[in-house]
Amino acid sequence: HFRKFRDKIDTVYKRRGLLAKRSFLLGSSPGCGKSSLINKFITEIKDEEGMCIIRIDSSNIDYDGVLTALTLSKQDKISFLILVIEDIGGTSLHERSNRVDGALLNMRDGNQDVFKVPTLVIATTNYLDLLDKTLTNRPGRFDYVYEVPPPKDSELIWLMEQFLERQMTPEEKTA
Repeated sequence: HFRKFRDKIDTVYKRRGLLAKRSFLLGSSPGCGKSSLINKFITEIKDEEGMCIIRIDSSNIDYDGVLTALTLSKQDKISFLILVIEDIGGTSLHERSNRVDGALLNMRDGNQDVFKVPTLVIATTNYLDLLDKTLTNRPGRFDYVYEVPPPKDSELIWLMEQFLERQMTPEEKTA
């Protein structure tokens, strides 16, 4: 989906005069690969001319400040913006919250002149089921809400074999 959006900016969005902005919320238990998926995509496109990548740790952020910075920025030297918002709702049990910062909601709504260039917003959460429904179910805030499943055994075996640089024995696979 990330690549499809990126590849369709000129042929779909610009040609039809549409705002080129897509947003994704990836949810799962910790360790299922949300951040790895984002990092792989960013690694593939980070060196493209005009690329701007902003990473936000949602636990210590002033969303009003981010909103103001994006609104006031000229963004004339960039052609594509990726905004990554990690760990909405906290990362551990004591941080867990179903409340979502109102400034984050305003930024997601795009109520102000925030996104001046094609923008991909990718957010993650460990608590998709606990987040305030105004974040996950309201049109315009996230185009896609996706629960990332845990890796399958075959994927874990493949990953381990890449790390070991050899095939695993049947005993190792069972373990």
